[in-house]
Amino acid sequence: MPDTINVISAAEADARKTRLLAEAAARPKKYSVYEITERLHEMGVYQQAKAMLEQNDLWERLLIIHEVTSDNKYFTEYYPQIKAALQQLVPDVNIDEKLAECEVK
Repeated sequence: MPDTINVISAAEADARKTRLLAEAAARPKKYSVYEITERLHEMGVYQQAKAMLEQNDLWERLLIIHEVTSDNKYFTEYYPQIKAALQQLVPDVNIDEKLAECEVK
């Protein structure tokens, strides 16, 4: 029996690609705790960020998990506060871009 090759139109291929990209975008993003701490060191704010997280009882939670996910209730609740505090420490750094560098692919 000969193998068959399914041929799809360019429009169908584009629709599949669009669907797959949308599905990928809808999945929660994962961030490496190691990479997050490395970025904090690079920015020179590791100790200040650690102290801030300790004051909010978040430091140990961060250390316990290996990956932070964008759909984690603590992440979604506290990230805006953490971002604002870090932005005060390093106003010339885009915190969202630094976090994106820590994304686990």
